[in-house]
Amino acid sequence: MEVPRLVLENVEKAGKVVDILSGLIVDTDRAERVREVFREEVELGLKFGLEKSSVQMETTYVTQLLRGNEAGKFLALDLGSTNFRVLLVKLSEGKITDELVRHFEVSTETRTGPGSNLFSFLADCIRIFLEDLNLLEEQLHLGFTFSFPMNQEGVAAARLVSWTKSFNCPGVEGEEVVGLLQSAIDSKNLQVKVVAILNDTTGTLVAGSYVDPNCTVGLIMGSGHNGCYFESSDNIVRWSGGKQWVIVDPEFGGFWRPGKRGVLSFLRSEFDNKVDDACLLPGKYTFRKIYRW
Repeated sequence: MEVPRLVLENVEKAGKVVDILSGLIVDTDRAERVREVFREEVELGLKFGLEKSSVQMETTYVTQLLRGNEAGKFLALDLGSTNFRVLLVKLSEGKITDELVRHFEVSTETRTGPGSNLFSFLADCIRIFLEDLNLLEEQLHLGFTFSFPMNQEGVAAARLVSWTKSFNCPGVEGEEVVGLLQSAIDSKNLQVKVVAILNDTTGTLVAGSYVDPNCTVGLIMGSGHNGCYFESSDNIVRWSGGKQWVIVDPEFGGFWRPGKRGVLSFLRSEFDNKVDDACLLPGKYTFRKIYRW
């Protein structure tokens, strides 16, 4: 669809419009500069993480995708927005044979209240879900999709770096998330063990490989913005395992980080400043706010 070119006969007004909107125009030169800066940040992130880069480049410890022989019954949680999902998935010979899903709404009070209340709420949702399916007494393994930036310490251990989106629960940043969830589950006397944690981009890549074995990139553009891909461990300075391919989580929603590195300050407009100032988490994940709002 062609949009007619705006023509203002009043030269003075035309000049003011151009001046106001100039910060929103991303021409070829600015786009190329963004690409160069992003590449530099990625390389720094692989070596030093957030110590010297605005792009975290976190190791997920996921080194392989589906083998095709997976079987069993598993629980999954998906937390990242105002809607929270609990799933029961049945696998046979690497194929999903049955999938049950229930959605729960996460209230504003829960998203911004004490962290202990949030994890207690998640455990309550699991209990309600299992009770409806008459599975309260069955021992189940659970995978947790936690769509926030984390310092991964293993497949089943990760510390929250920072809340994003509409979440801001005190007492969770810097804490080991699986332990918090497991403690809440145990307090409800549920026969559930958390065996894996990842974010939505890694989950998207793994799910994509289920459809196409050649899938090696995951991308999210929703309430959050991030991607992931397979990287050789040769390029990851902070990797302590043997040589292999591993999924890396860039967390490039934080690309920019005006309060820390300001690597994209040349792209920031007065409108970006106003949006950032009015957000729940000003100064955090500002790159995401460019397209999200």
